[in-house]
Amino acid sequence: MKGIAADKLDANIRPLGQLEESFILATDAEGLLLIDQHAAHERVLFDKYRRLEESRRPESQNLLVPETFDLTPAQAASFGEVADELEWLGFSLTRLSGRTIAVRAVPADLPPAEARNLLAEILDTVDAEKRGRARETLRDEIAASLACHAAIKVNTALTREKMRWLIDRLLLTSSPTTCPHGRPAILRLTKRDIERGFQRP
Repeated sequence: MKGIAADKLDANIRPLGQLEESFILATDAEGLLLIDQHAAHERVLFDKYRRLEESRRPESQNLLVPETFDLTPAQAASFGEVADELEWLGFSLTRLSGRTIAVRAVPADLPPAEARNLLAEILDTVDAEKRGRARETLRDEIAASLACHAAIKVNTALTREKMRWLIDRLLLTSSPTTCPHGRPAILRLTKRDIERGFQRP
């Protein structure tokens, strides 16, 4: 199987089922497709988060009880660098005292249980060497981290309707064949590859 160039994708992709509740098996005019459901959903969410910058309307879900989070000294130093970007994505964060913050709301797509790990990951990656990067690069990295934590996980059963929904949304993204980190989201086994495998002329 091999990766696909975005311009080689057929809009008429038909889902067949799942492999190990992690990959969507589908067909198009060229052959068989294997779609990584996590990577595909990451791409859909990443593009959605980057569009929020234009609409200026982040989608949030309020937590019933705000969760407090004690930052390490390095995380506290990074917090000021990324606070605006986190709010832009749908977080509502308040610095309480010292190195403690309260999380009052999280992005609508993010399971609340993932919020602490995501914040730690983002703050840990924004170290002294990375501060001062272009705002666009920083927003891309934060949006990619958020998309990864919010995306459909592997070992998740999907209905045929959910597979269809995911494929349709993926085809509308800026780069439907890769996740935001550059890994393949779709592999193809062409009809010719299949014929060769069965030693047909």
